[in-house]
Amino acid sequence: IAKDGLRAKLPPDWKPCRTGDGQVYYFNFTTGESDWDHPCDGIFRAKVEAERLRAAEAPSPSSASEAVTDVPTPSSVSV
Repeated sequence: IAKDGLRAKLPPDWKPCRTGDGQVYYFNFTTGESDWDHPCDGIFRAKVEAERLRAAEAPSPSSASEAVTDVPTPSSVSV
């Protein structure tokens, strides 16, 4: 997700600009809106947050293995 965010193209009418001291900001030449952050940053922040929530809700590998019962272990299986 982070790589996609770094590679994201600017939406139409947005251009990167620099302040007098070299800081980059983004300016929309149609609406006159400006922002310090890439105009698509919010989209990628939302994707990261959704992925974090999904990962937090998924069962952890240790809890998944604890939920399985009656599985023979190598030492309990006779050959």
